Amino acid sequence: IITFITATTSKAAAVSVFLNLAIFIVFLFAARYSFIPIILSFVKKDSRHMLFMSSVIIVLLISSVAELLRIGAPIGALFAGILLRQTLLVSEKRVWEEHQIAHALHIVSFGFFVPIFLIWVGLTANLSSLLPNISITVALILIAVIGTVVGSIIGVKLSKGSFMEGYLVGWGVTAKGDTELVIATLALNAGIIPIGIFTALVAMSAFTTVISPVMFKALVKRHYKIKA
Repeated sequence: IITFITATTSKAAAVSVFLNLAIFIVFLFAARYSFIPIILSFVKKDSRHMLFMSSVIIVLLISSVAELLRIGAPIGALFAGILLRQTLLVSEKRVWEEHQIAHALHIVSFGFFVPIFLIWVGLTANLSSLLPNISITVALILIAVIGTVVGSIIGVKLSKGSFMEGYLVGWGVTAKGDTELVIATLALNAGIIPIGIFTALVAMSAFTTVISPVMFKALVKRHYKIKA
């Protein structure tokens, strides 16, 4: 959606947008059944470090192609991770290697890249624009909390679970601190949203990230006390 809006606001032809998407989809299929298995086969008997580096190279390559086609590096990285996991688990049954890659990426991401990204988000947000957009901020918080909690209750009830289980799950997943900020950043850089809306989204993310574990812990304690 961001790619399409960016293209239309820059007066690019919609046909070129869909053509780039089609090329990217074809490239993903080619990657899945050609160079990803080939690259991973070279490191099948090597160390975990080589497996990690090969995975990073694959992710950077697919992300670069996505950026070249104006789809966005984050979208390319997302699909690269999906293809890597699908190749290792489904095709080659290399379960432990998939876990090793995920563990290594988790350490690198949350130990280095994610804190830097959050610092950048905090420096970019303009708190002086929060008050004029307070109604939008409150609306976003209500949508984030009520939408997630009610959606979780419906999903759990459809799965034959109880209302309380859905309520607990809803508060447990209410935090909006990762993907939402990435999307907001992409929208800000593309000029789709102003700094005031971006700051409102950051405030919503901060509020839900803080309140979610607090509410979840309190509800779990209360729920088990009632059951006891």
